[in-house]
Amino acid sequence: MKAVRARPEGKNPPTRRRTGSLRRMALLTLLWAGIGGLFPPAGIRAAEGTAPACEYPLDTIPAPSVVRVGEFRQMKGYRIAPYQFSSPLPSGIPVNDMVQGFLYLPGGPGPHPAAVVLHNLLALGDARFERGLAESLARAGYVTVFMDLPFHLRRSPTGVSNGALFIRSDLRQTVRNVKQAAADASALVRWLSERPDVDPKRIGMAGVSMGGFITHLVMGQNFRVRSGVTVVAGGDVAGLIWKSHAGVARAVKNRLEGQGITREMAAERLAEVEPTEYANCIAPRPVLMVNATDDLIVPRSSVEAMARALGDPPQLWLPTNHFGIVLLPDRLYRLTRDFLDTTLSGRAFPRTNLRQYAIPAVKAGVYTGLESRLTAGVGVAYPALYTHRNRPLLLLDGIWTGRGIFTGFSLHLTKFLNAGAAWRLLDGSPRASLYASGTLAF
Repeated sequence: MKAVRARPEGKNPPTRRRTGSLRRMALLTLLWAGIGGLFPPAGIRAAEGTAPACEYPLDTIPAPSVVRVGEFRQMKGYRIAPYQFSSPLPSGIPVNDMVQGFLYLPGGPGPHPAAVVLHNLLALGDARFERGLAESLARAGYVTVFMDLPFHLRRSPTGVSNGALFIRSDLRQTVRNVKQAAADASALVRWLSERPDVDPKRIGMAGVSMGGFITHLVMGQNFRVRSGVTVVAGGDVAGLIWKSHAGVARAVKNRLEGQGITREMAAERLAEVEPTEYANCIAPRPVLMVNATDDLIVPRSSVEAMARALGDPPQLWLPTNHFGIVLLPDRLYRLTRDFLDTTLSGRAFPRTNLRQYAIPAVKAGVYTGLESRLTAGVGVAYPALYTHRNRPLLLLDGIWTGRGIFTGFSLHLTKFLNAGAAWRLLDGSPRASLYASGTLAF
């Protein structure tokens, strides 16, 4: 492929002074939000007309000559069967070169829309979240394929842990693995486009974490994919390796630095599979990016690099961490369905509609100012006010500490730091407490 980024404990201040502080905080919040832009751009729709002047090398990958589909099982609203075919870009390791996954067929004769679903690195939780997404799409009328990434799940060699061979300190091997994943997914897209029960103009793609990175990469080189949804993913792979708190990324970074390889050198070697290098060839096709404000695995810089390269795509930021998406999976399943349904039908999906799919976050950590210098606590936060890029700005909070139960609002300042005002429940007091918190989100 050819490459084309507290408040100490003490006496309470007078009520009038406290009220004035709260009013100033509210005014500053609204001013900040206004400057950031509460009025988003118009909606987004699937591609119409011609594509940009780009090469689409993955378009040329043919459908597998033989796809072995196993026996179907009837489930509620769909049928499911395993499938396998030979990889169009073999690695030389037989078990890895047999692409495997599951085919989900909806009821009715079609032609149906179709989707390819790609899972996270290491297929954590046996990729239950992604398989649940595939099932949800099938129930909604999509011919859906879930694909095992190279060296994952059924493609992992005997004696090797799941996904351990996919991201390597040998960057040439990493590039080959990612290229194989993109080629395998493109073969599935071509196969779907040639099925009589599929509408070839309504094929979408959805990927989670590493699956989202590969979704960006495939869409930049395969115009047959008309719309995409990526969850907790981004671009700038080298930057992710250097900044991520994931154990795999840290291990690779340490080995690379031990070999004298800098981030800049790594970026140059990974350019062939860097999603941002192909982003200009995705337009005008829509991509929805769903990310987490407190993600320690995919850094914000990685997300923003991809968003810039895509030209400000629709985004929804959830006030949780990389793994918090599993708390309310059905809401994200519904968002994926609704976005693909709308954009693959050529209709616009208003950006403000994304906010109805937000999920709450559970936060645990330390609080200061809630009638205490410092106390442990647990809270639940839900977005109440957003920037124009659908990043939570103001959160509604429910907090439990050793001092009692509080409710209030806060500004999301950084991954770990919030500041706001809260009222104690159950004692009938109208007095608010200003507070700050250092928490981890779940």
